[in-house]
Amino acid sequence: MTAPINTPDFARQAVTVLHLDAGQTELTGDSIPPWRRFPYWTFSFCMAGQGRIDFQADAAQFLSRPGHVSIGPADRAYRGAVISKTPGRYQWIHAQYEMFGFLDPLTCLELPHVLPRELSLKILKLGGQIINITRNRELAIFRQTVDLHYLGIALLKLLSDRFKWAGVPKTPPGALEALKPAMDALKLNIGHKVDIPALARSVAMSRPTFQRRFKQALRTTPYAFIEKLRMRAAATKLCRSDMSIDALSAELGYCDRFQFSKSFKRFYGLGPAQYRKNYFGLFDR
Repeated sequence: MTAPINTPDFARQAVTVLHLDAGQTELTGDSIPPWRRFPYWTFSFCMAGQGRIDFQADAAQFLSRPGHVSIGPADRAYRGAVISKTPGRYQWIHAQYEMFGFLDPLTCLELPHVLPRELSLKILKLGGQIINITRNRELAIFRQTVDLHYLGIALLKLLSDRFKWAGVPKTPPGALEALKPAMDALKLNIGHKVDIPALARSVAMSRPTFQRRFKQALRTTPYAFIEKLRMRAAATKLCRSDMSIDALSAELGYCDRFQFSKSFKRFYGLGPAQYRKNYFGLFDR
């Protein structure tokens, strides 16, 4: 077993578990789910059968192995197909985290497509605990929220103790913390026009300095960052609420549903109506 790897200082900051749930799925040999692009990371434990997972973006392909966990990164288009005669049975976990209020810690880990067996079995056990909590109707919502948070942190720790941290922003932790007020303002005003001068003032920086440090830390511009936040919020609401597309586009700050639909299709590969038709209720099962 590989010795635990020290977690970088910046990753020891408080992590928020934005979303965590689990369930079980069975696929037959001739069923090929449509291309999927979720705002959540997907950890799928192959309990029976054998499948193939394709990534649309980079044409990568790998086999899922019985008794092992396969990983589908957030915001990557992928699909799975069972290629054995045995129906495929999977237990899955959907997870989403934030660190410093705006970083996804899982993107900073060198994670393989398929996890080692002993680690996969630990994640399978966590998945069973998550299922028990989400299906326990007698559990108070506060207790459920706290328990899911700790299980989410346990999942992240299993991964961070085993795999190397890579892609870590080269900006010192203090500089990341200095940007947090601007990140909070962006999230609180997700449906408003991005005001770069106001964001720069919120962190006591000039506009050029703010834009330079923002790109160094997040490897993207404030405009691209808010677009990603909007798309993730849109995908979640389309899957978990019956809000109309017109109302959703207005809430997220688009001029009309056509502008919103164009942006959503560019990001997820499907228009919002089709995305809802395919995935409504998926995360509540």
